[in-house]
Amino acid sequence: MRKMPLPRTPSSLFMFSRCFFLAVILSALFTPPPSLAWGPAGHQVVAQIALNHLTPQAKEAVEAILGPGKDLVSVSGWADMVKGKPSKNKPWFKDYSYTKPWHFIDLPVDKKITAADLPQYLHRDDNVVRQIVLQAQILRDPDLPDRQKRDALRFLIHFVGDIHMPLHC
Repeated sequence: MRKMPLPRTPSSLFMFSRCFFLAVILSALFTPPPSLAWGPAGHQVVAQIALNHLTPQAKEAVEAILGPGKDLVSVSGWADMVKGKPSKNKPWFKDYSYTKPWHFIDLPVDKKITAADLPQYLHRDDNVVRQIVLQAQILRDPDLPDRQKRDALRFLIHFVGDIHMPLHC
């Protein structure tokens, strides 16, 4: 491969630096941003839509579960924040790393799947579809503790956002 010689005169050096600067600016402008799918904003939008459709009684129940000053929008990203390993700086932080597979479901792309096929993909609890069902069951159980219901509601609002997200199914 032949090396391109660097400019040697002041005017050619100036022209080279201007062209290089222009190339960097253009590449920055036309490079697509990383695909983060929904990200926090997408989850907040889904949560806001849900919040807009809650009855007054349901809003009271949500506040009773989440606590004062919290709503579906403010907790919609919680499930993504806790799915990693617990921080060494926060040893009291509960380990939710086992929840990583709960955020999606893997289905074959080369097969047309019908409702009759779904049981073979939903027999395990480690996917977003099953978790929506299970978290809703936790919320309906009057005998479960408040902390478990709070986690279930935070997971549920997040997973409803996840199933609407590209590449999560």
